Amino acid sequence: MSTDFSPVPGPTLYLNTHTEGDAIVVLCKGQLVAGTAGEFHRQVKDLFPQHARIILDLTDVGQMDSSGLGAIAGLYVSSKVAGCSLELINLSKRVRELMSLTNILLLFEHAGKHNVRVG
Repeated sequence: MSTDFSPVPGPTLYLNTHTEGDAIVVLCKGQLVAGTAGEFHRQVKDLFPQHARIILDLTDVGQMDSSGLGAIAGLYVSSKVAGCSLELINLSKRVRELMSLTNILLLFEHAGKHNVRVG
């Protein structure tokens, strides 16, 4: 007996950018996990040469795993090498706890709520 299975959709992450003052804000929506972390890292890193300040708005990141954490840590290192400022804003309680447990949150001095309306 044969059973056909429907394909299982992979994780999705949508990135939307806009400028606010001297910064480019990257609004992230979806899952920052193994299936999306590599492309996330590449797209954000591509912004470094053109922008001195990049803000990652994690308001709508519903899930993050070790690959997502690794991508953010890698971006932090790459931003320092490029002379760029990388900031995190609007972390959910769950994402904040995960980043605190792994001490990645310590890399970001101002990981809090964005004081300028985003969106």
